[in-house]
Amino acid sequence: MGSAAAGAVSVSWCARFLTLRGGIFGLERSPLRISNLFLRDNCLGEESFSHRTKQRLHATQSIDPHVRPESAEIVPGEDAVGPVLHVRWSDRHRSQYPLQWIAENLDDQRPRQVLQPVLWDRETIQRALPTVQFQDVMHTDQGLGDFYSGIITYGLCMVRGCPVHFTASESIAERVGSIMSNREYFDSGSRHYVISNVNNHDDFDIAYTDKYLPLHTDNPDLDQPGGLVTVQPVVQAEQGGRSTFADGLRVAQTLRDRHPDHFKILSTWPVNHVHHQYHHIAPIIEMDPADRDRVYRLRFAEPNRAQWQPAIPQHHMPQFYAALASFTSTMNDPDNVYSQLLPPDTMAVFDNWRLLHGRTAFTGVRKLVGCYIPRDDWVAKARALGVAI
Repeated sequence: MGSAAAGAVSVSWCARFLTLRGGIFGLERSPLRISNLFLRDNCLGEESFSHRTKQRLHATQSIDPHVRPESAEIVPGEDAVGPVLHVRWSDRHRSQYPLQWIAENLDDQRPRQVLQPVLWDRETIQRALPTVQFQDVMHTDQGLGDFYSGIITYGLCMVRGCPVHFTASESIAERVGSIMSNREYFDSGSRHYVISNVNNHDDFDIAYTDKYLPLHTDNPDLDQPGGLVTVQPVVQAEQGGRSTFADGLRVAQTLRDRHPDHFKILSTWPVNHVHHQYHHIAPIIEMDPADRDRVYRLRFAEPNRAQWQPAIPQHHMPQFYAALASFTSTMNDPDNVYSQLLPPDTMAVFDNWRLLHGRTAFTGVRKLVGCYIPRDDWVAKARALGVAI
C-alpha cells in the first residue's frame, strides 16, 4: 500500500484500487475508489491515447491484469488544467490524469448537466409546443439548437415557414442529422417518402389510405427504427387528416404507476412486429440497458403486430391482452392526445423512439412528405453543437 497528499486532495493505493479523498473539482463522492486496471487502461499519454481522434492506441490485453501503482502524487497543473494525478505503474509505464477529467468521467454521483425530458399531456404541449422557423434552423446555430432542445425536451418540434416541396424534408433531415434509407420510398428513390391516398400503394400500408390511422411508432419491425420522423402535408385533405401525437414516455410512466404488473409484462415480454418481409421481436416498452429503470424506446403499432407471437405462449395471452388494453386505453386517453391540422408550410418533426403518432380519417386528396433520420446521427450533431444530451 502507499499514500500521498497535496493540498485538499490525498491519494492512496493498494493491489487493486487507487483511492482519492478530498475536494476534486466538485467531486460529489469522497473517497473515490478507482480500479488500477481501469486507470492504467485509460492512460491519457500520447502513446496510449489519441487526443485528436479520442481513441485508445494500445491493446488492453497487453496490460498486466495485476498492474498497480508504484507511486502516485498530486501535482499542480496549468491554470486551464488544474491539479494532475501522476502515477508510476508497476509495468514502468507513467500516466497523468487531470483531476478535472477524473471528476467528469469517474464520479457516478456527479450531477449531469443535460436536458431532461418533460412528460407532457395535451394541455402541457398546447402551452409549450416547441416551434422554430425553417430559415432559422437551416442557417443559424441558435435555430438549430432550439430545434434540438425541443426534440430532447418534448420529443416534438414544429418547423414553420417551410417550402411546400419535398426538398424541405430533405434539407431539414440533412441539417439536423442525415437521411435514412427506407423501404417506403416509392415515388422518389431513396431520399424521402410520399404518403398519399392516390399513389396506388394502399396494398402496401394502411397509411396510404384515407382511413383512420391509430397512434403508433414507425418501423417497429426493424432492428433500428427511424430516430426522428419529419412529416409535411404538402397537399391537405378536403376534410379531416389531423395529425395526432401522444407522449410515449408519459404513457409508459402512467402505466407503471397505475398498473405495474402490466408495465412489467410490456417491458419484458418480446412482441413480434411484421411488415411484409421485415420482422423484429422486442418488448413494446424497451428499457435502457445501462439503466433498467429508464424507458429507452417504444415499439408499438397495432396494424403491424404479427399474428405469430413465438415468445408469448398461448396460456399467457390473457395477461398480455390485459396489459395491452391498459396501454392502449392510457395512450388514447383524450387528455394525453394532442392533435393539429398541419398547414402545408409546417413540418412536424418528432422522436419516433418516444412519441406515438397517427392521424384522423379524411376525405379528398392528401399528400404527406417526409424523411427518417437515424438517431445516432441527430444525437451526434446535437452534441457537436454543444447541446447537453
